[in-house]
Amino acid sequence: MKDNWIPVGQLLFTDPLKEYLSSFIEGQGQLSVHFEEKSPAKSPLNRGRYFLLIQKEGIHISGNRTNALAKLVSLIRRENGQSYLPEISLEEKPLYPWRGVLLDEARHYFGKTEVQRILDEMFLLRYNVFHWHLSDDQGFRLALQRYPDLADASVRLDTREGWIRGKQTLVPGPYGFAYTEQDIAEICSYAADRGIEIVPEIDLPGHLSAILSCHPEFSCGKTPFAIPDHFGIFPTTLCLGNAEARKYLVGLIDEIAALFQAKHLHLGFDEIKGASMKKCPACQQKIQTDHLRNEKQLIRSFQKELTRHLKEKGITPLFWNDGMDEKELNAIEEVWTLTKPGSKRKTLRQINGGQKAIIAPFFSTYASNAYAIMPLRRTFAFEPVLKGVTHPENILGSEICYWSEYGTSAQKLYFEFDVRAAILSATLWGKKEGTYAHFIRNLPSEYPFLFLGEKTIDEKLMNPRGFARLHQLRAYFDDTESEFRRSPLCHPS
Repeated sequence: MKDNWIPVGQLLFTDPLKEYLSSFIEGQGQLSVHFEEKSPAKSPLNRGRYFLLIQKEGIHISGNRTNALAKLVSLIRRENGQSYLPEISLEEKPLYPWRGVLLDEARHYFGKTEVQRILDEMFLLRYNVFHWHLSDDQGFRLALQRYPDLADASVRLDTREGWIRGKQTLVPGPYGFAYTEQDIAEICSYAADRGIEIVPEIDLPGHLSAILSCHPEFSCGKTPFAIPDHFGIFPTTLCLGNAEARKYLVGLIDEIAALFQAKHLHLGFDEIKGASMKKCPACQQKIQTDHLRNEKQLIRSFQKELTRHLKEKGITPLFWNDGMDEKELNAIEEVWTLTKPGSKRKTLRQINGGQKAIIAPFFSTYASNAYAIMPLRRTFAFEPVLKGVTHPENILGSEICYWSEYGTSAQKLYFEFDVRAAILSATLWGKKEGTYAHFIRNLPSEYPFLFLGEKTIDEKLMNPRGFARLHQLRAYFDDTESEFRRSPLCHPS
């Protein structure tokens, strides 16, 4: 190593992350770490700012502790069993305050160990929001002491794996998993140590089949049904004309908010099928009584009710953009679809009118997409400030999203997630410099912890072009694990 590199085998400081950081270093040499506390920055954009000074006399950190420690890890180099840190002074701040990762465990459950590994990776990549999708049609992943009636909502009898319009395989037998309240407390503490806020999502009033299978009397159909064994969008919705049903869901939301000590709570409101509400006498009566025009207004009135309720508790709700028909300044809009007729025009109008938003489009940030659908170049080209936005200050940031309909293993998750997450992190920190080829070439040196062992970037597989892309896409429709099976890569254990 050159003269301006300091040998270090031990960091001397007191911090919850000391043991974790020590796993990245080996050899001889000691450096003490000193933290300087400063008053919080007034501007939201400066909340992640940090200053890091590394010299032979020690390491000095001020500002955001976790971002500075994460940068410290990325600077470590190893040579012949000895770790080194460079003599360096730097100051950085993110471009966006909301730097999120979404993980869906309603469809497939990965478990506490894998969630902690994802939180570790988020820390290293300097993400600060873990958006945890815990409830959907196929499962409710919380075991709540005050809601023992929902125990069966975490268990589906069978699972049909595979592309919804392609080859499917029936995996027989119960698929049932749920996090206990103790699990949640441990994971929340683990995340907090890494500077990460957990935002739970309970999707409603659609995407509620799992919960409503335990309470069919709260649905518009009011007849018993099982949790769906396959993936898709289902017509089962909460009966918004049933006062007891609304009260039950509000109580459940309160319980979940308290469990997570939530500052933000995602409530979905996406992909709602209103056909059952049209046929439901209670919903139609509610529309008449409240002088509403149609089912859309009924849904919107419930959304407003929940927004007011959460605001009184100091909680900001989030909704998907296809579930926000109008601007709501007491909520955050998460933009995932811009292709539906009128959706982009409506979204731009809302953002330019003051709506705070997170931009996470399906074809740019959904890491669960096949590389044939979302090659690396597409994620690299993505910018949160959409064309047509005249008030960029209303864009809070973005999320890299992993939906688990086809994410049947942790290895497949990391194969599809890691490199894309690194690219989006660079975008959100303003570190995406140069051409795509230049960026990808330098990625292993910028984020060495992602490229341990045999892990590399397979350009042909992860960034297919021309006929290769079409061939991969066809193979994926026949077998959603085709790309992963072709790759010798896996996340190091």
